Amino acid sequence: MYKRFKKIICVGIAAFIWTLTCITAWAGVDMDATFPVYSNSWQYWPAGPDIEGDTAVVMELETGAILYDKGMNAQRYPASITKIMTAMLILENCDLNEQFIMTETGITDVYSGSSNSLSKIGEVFSIEQCLPMIMIKSANDISTQVAEYIFGSVQKFTDRMNSRSIELGCQNTHFCNASGLENKDHYTSAHDMALIMREALKYDKFREIISMNNVTIPATNMSGKRYYETHMQMIVPENRYYYQGCLGGKTGYTDISKSTLVTCAQRDGITLIGVVMGGIDSNLVCEDMQAILNYAFQNFMKTDASYGYETISGGVVIIPRNVRLESLKMQVKEIEEGMLINYKLLNQVVGSAVMTDQTYAVFQKKRSIHTDSEQNDFDNDRDLVFTVS
Repeated sequence: MYKRFKKIICVGIAAFIWTLTCITAWAGVDMDATFPVYSNSWQYWPAGPDIEGDTAVVMELETGAILYDKGMNAQRYPASITKIMTAMLILENCDLNEQFIMTETGITDVYSGSSNSLSKIGEVFSIEQCLPMIMIKSANDISTQVAEYIFGSVQKFTDRMNSRSIELGCQNTHFCNASGLENKDHYTSAHDMALIMREALKYDKFREIISMNNVTIPATNMSGKRYYETHMQMIVPENRYYYQGCLGGKTGYTDISKSTLVTCAQRDGITLIGVVMGGIDSNLVCEDMQAILNYAFQNFMKTDASYGYETISGGVVIIPRNVRLESLKMQVKEIEEGMLINYKLLNQVVGSAVMTDQTYAVFQKKRSIHTDSEQNDFDNDRDLVFTVS
C-alpha cells in the first residue's frame, strides 16, 4: 500500500512535467502518410523488405539496437497494443493477490463491438486474473477498471502511462486511456512501442502470459469460468502464421488504426522485438512481421565487443554479418557508474558497455585507441576509434 501511495503522490508531478515537455508534440496523426524503409539507406546495412504495413521496427532486446526502420518514429494509433503499457504498470504497482471490484467505470466498456469480459457491477477479480484477461482476451472493461483501482481514476492512470513513457525514452507517445479505444489524442509510434515492450519483458509474469495459447479464468462471485484463446496467431503451432521462436506479443485493431502487432522472438541467442502498425488486416500484419523478423535473424549476428575486459553491463553488439567488429566506432561518456561506451556503425548505435574508470583506463591503453582528432576518413580507416564527450 505504501508503494502505491508513493506512486500516487508522484503522478501529479509527472503529469505536470509531461504537460511542460510534451504538449508541443500533440499533433494530429496523419494516417495517409507513407514511409520508405529508412534503414535501407544506412551504409553497410543489408536491404530489408518493404512490407505492406504503414510503419514498423525491429529492435534487438539486449542492446536496444535498431535493425529495421520503416517510419518507426511516425505517430500512429495503437489500438489494443496499448495494453502492453497497462499490463506493465499493473505489474509495477500491484501484488498478484490483490482484488478489485467492478464499478460503473469499467462497465461502460461492456458493449457490443468492444472486446470485453462481460463483467458485472460488483464482480470481484484478482490482479492475477485480470492480467490474462487484458493481454489474451484484450478486455477493455478490465483494463479501465484496474486503471481506476490502482491510481484512483483513469485520468491519473493515463498520466502515469505518459510519464512512464517519457522515462523509457518515448518521444512520440500520448495515451488517453488504458485500453486503446479510439481517441484522436491517443497515439504512439513503432519505436516507442518497442521501448515499452522491451521494459515489459523484464517481468517474468508478463512473459508467461503473452506465451499462453489459452487461459481459463476461475469462477467469480457473480460469474462462472471464463475461457479465452489467444489472438496471437504466431504462437499457435497449428496456425498457418506460427513462427518458430516466437515468445508472444499483443495484437490490436480499430477501424482507424487498422491492424497493429507487437511481438518478441528468439533464435540462436538473439531476441528481437518487432512492431508493425497500420497493417492491412490481422493475417497480413503477421506476414509483415514474419518478413522483418526473418530479415533480422538472417542478416545480423551478436558478438562480444568487450575484448575480455570486465563490464558492469553490456559489452555485446549486434551487427550485419558482413561487417567486422573492427569497423565499429566507439563514443565514450563519463557517467555515475563509470564510463559508458556506445558502439556505432557509422551513425547507428549497435550496442553499449559500462566499465569502471579503472577497467576503461586499461582497456583504452591496451587497445591503443585514438581520439577523433587522430582519426582519418572512417570509411577508409577501420581502426577502432573513441570519440570522447
